[in-house]
Amino acid sequence: MNALTRNRINTKIGQWQNDLDEGNYYQTWYPIHLARELKQGQLVGKEFLGTRIILYRDASGKPVVQSAYCPHVGADLACGELIDGAVRCAYHHWRFGADGRCTDIPSGDKIPAGARIYNYPAAEKWGLIWAFHGETPTFAVPEIPEVDEADFIGIAGERGERPIDHWLSTSNAFDFQHLRALHGLPAQAEPKEIEITAHSLEYGRGGNGPFRHHGKVTGTNTFAHCVNSPAGEHFMLVSSAALAPGKSLSFYVVGVRKSATDKMTPRALHDHLAQLEANAMKLYTEDEPVLFSIRFRGPAEGNWVGADRHLASYFRYLREFPQARPFDT
Repeated sequence: MNALTRNRINTKIGQWQNDLDEGNYYQTWYPIHLARELKQGQLVGKEFLGTRIILYRDASGKPVVQSAYCPHVGADLACGELIDGAVRCAYHHWRFGADGRCTDIPSGDKIPAGARIYNYPAAEKWGLIWAFHGETPTFAVPEIPEVDEADFIGIAGERGERPIDHWLSTSNAFDFQHLRALHGLPAQAEPKEIEITAHSLEYGRGGNGPFRHHGKVTGTNTFAHCVNSPAGEHFMLVSSAALAPGKSLSFYVVGVRKSATDKMTPRALHDHLAQLEANAMKLYTEDEPVLFSIRFRGPAEGNWVGADRHLASYFRYLREFPQARPFDT
């Protein structure tokens, strides 16, 4: 990496960090809850993007994600309850529908035109509830390479809150020095090139050989891969929600192709998925002592080398990715 490239990245990284420090967040899909833990009739409040949200299922079972603070005097709607499909504020019993509009004020007063809460675009996929930061999604919910959800069977889990920004853990996907040194990734799994679009980075597509690693980052916070090796094929997705600066909530999904399990007994499938989950936990536990104590130095520091070229590509991509402040801040 030459000095000119480093200087260009230096300028961009500096501005990028300033933007994030000022309360902007990436406009991407964030996983916010395990789908199996969002029951019909349940109202859940969560921290998200430096503010709070509520989530629940509408009458058809689809997830709804909305800003949590009542536009009346600012009560947290998570303290309220669902009444006939509407969120009722605990403080004055104003009600809000699944579209965010106020539908009832018990005092009989006229409903103000601005009495509505913000709806985040929401989706359910891979056993997770997702929310998009923005009025309209600019790309689809992240996929796992080489497998459709209908032909996938696996485990979705929550790793929990982590004292790091999500972009730092996502950078691991392109830090091949780290993947070889800490996790023992075979050298042949490192790609020569990375395909970059406005909303994704991908490598290993269409490869072959005894070990094949097809990885893809979607947005700024979701890494998913398909691994083929002599031991078989498996899939993994890891993603994090931005809770606040320096704080994220991590989720994972591991699994196999459903059509490849026809001859497996239920017990054998259970044990196989449990082993994949254990492998994912091993990656977390190897990374976290470093990530939780790191004082990150980007390419602007000047000590990056040629082997960091893919990692530098990720940060160039990150710098150009759209950001915005949350709706209610």
